[in-house]
Order: sequence, then structure tokens, then C-alpha cells
Amino acid sequence: MAATTNPKLRNVVELFNALPVRQPSDISIVGSSGTDVITVHVQGVARLGAGYVMTHSNVDGSDGVLLIDDGSRKAKAFPLAEGSIDGNRLSHPGGCQLIGDYLVTGFEPIPANHNVSRIRFFDLSNPAHPVAMTEPAPIERHDQKAGAVGVANLTQDTPNGPAEFWFVGIYDNGRVDIHRSDGRPFPGTGFSLLFSATIPDGYEGLCLVAEETNQLFAVAFRQDSRLRDKAELYAVLLDTQKLELLESREFRANLIENTHFRWGTGVDIRSRDEFAILVSGRNFLPACHINTFSAKAG
Repeated sequence: MAATTNPKLRNVVELFNALPVRQPSDISIVGSSGTDVITVHVQGVARLGAGYVMTHSNVDGSDGVLLIDDGSRKAKAFPLAEGSIDGNRLSHPGGCQLIGDYLVTGFEPIPANHNVSRIRFFDLSNPAHPVAMTEPAPIERHDQKAGAVGVANLTQDTPNGPAEFWFVGIYDNGRVDIHRSDGRPFPGTGFSLLFSATIPDGYEGLCLVAEETNQLFAVAFRQDSRLRDKAELYAVLLDTQKLELLESREFRANLIENTHFRWGTGVDIRSRDEFAILVSGRNFLPACHINTFSAKAG
């Protein structure tokens, strides 16, 4: 049976602050044909079992691709044919996150000022055959792009007792939209908008992280105006419908391999006491490097 949740961390702030800022672990992955051009690049990265999954814009701008490494360090490309919204081709998959065996990412058109997007889940329980899911139904947006999407699950009280809810966070140009599932078990659920909040513009990735206290957090990634790679931790305050900045840290990825928070970023929640952030290189020239900054409590 496919896994539908990630571990809830014992102490998110503690683990985030325990992440080393230098000398990350490093692996390199050979890409598939069509992923080694300069005009496009890796958009998001997540660890999938012994391998990795990456979202990537396509060469000709028609469809994006999902790159899956099964642990062999050779990525296979799967087309992401999302079609169009309002006449705008959804050729640009963005930042992504895994929850259990399910990947969520957003799709948007490449031209500026074409403010449409679609958020979709993929079943990766069989990495050799990823499946674009119709349930949960894709989230269609006709007023905003979607640069990065995160997902996490929390336990919340209901009139019938505690229940598990899944939350999706969509980031674009300083706007964060938090969606919540309808209370049915994932994946047979649907999402609706809970609230929108504003944080600074310029983030390239945003992932959601849950704590055992059932507090929700977001980790946002950016490269600032001084070309420093920053990961910033936010508390997602569901009661006041705001995001509160808690921590901002600079990390030193392997610059020789062109790994920067400008390209693919993500989180890896390994257990209640193990947490990592991931950052990829820009292109497969001739291989793409993935750096991992990891911390373990105790």
C-alpha cells in the first residue's frame, strides 16, 4: 500500500537550526536526453527511496518532464503533459514535495504576466510508472502562477474526534495560499482554500513540515541579492492565518558544481528526529549534483 504521510518532526526549530551550513553530502545523477541545455533547468528535488525525483522545464517549452532516479544515479525522463489553461501552455513545472509516495507540484506557463496554474499530485509508488492523479482533483488557478508547492499532514479536532488533514501550500511572487483537505483520507480527498498570506518575494522553493505538536511550518529557499543561499523557516499560524518568520540561515552549497538555492530545492523528512534540506545543480552538464544538508537529534 502506498504511503500517504511524512513523519512529524519532534522539534522543527531545533532540527532546522542543527543543520550544518557547509560541507553537504553530494551525489551526481546523469540526465536523460533533452535535460542538458542552458535555457531551462531543474525546478524542484525530493528524495524518493534510494533515489531522487526532480521537476524540469522542457527544451522546447511544450511540456515539462519528471526526472526519476531509481537509485542507479541515472535519471529517466517522463513527459508532464498538462495541456493549457485559458490558452496558456503549462510547460513549466515548479518546486515540488513528496508526502509518502505522492509528489505534488505546480504547473505554469513560461511567459510573464500569464497568471494561470494547476497543482497536481502524482503517484510514485512505482517509480518506473508515475501516475498523474485525478483524485485529489487538481487545483486550477486563473489568477496566479505557482512557483513552488509544499504538502504536509496534521491531526486536528473535529466534532467526531481527531482526524488527519492534508495541507497544500502554494507560493508565487510573495503570495502563499494554504489549502486544506476535506477530512477524508488521502488520496480520496479534495482541497479548498483556507487562507492567503504575504511573505517576501523571491523564493524559489517552499515546502511544508509538520511537528508532533501539530504545528505547521514552511521552509522557503532563495538566493538573495548578494547571491547568498538562504533557507528560511516560517511558522504557519492556522488560527491567525499568517506566516511568521522564525529563522533565516545561509548555507554554502558546492559552488564548483553550480548547486544553488536558485535551482531545485526541497526537504527530506526521514524520521521524527532526522531532517535534511536538498539543493540541486542547474543542468546536467554532464551530470546534475544534489547536495544534502542533514541533521539528526540526539
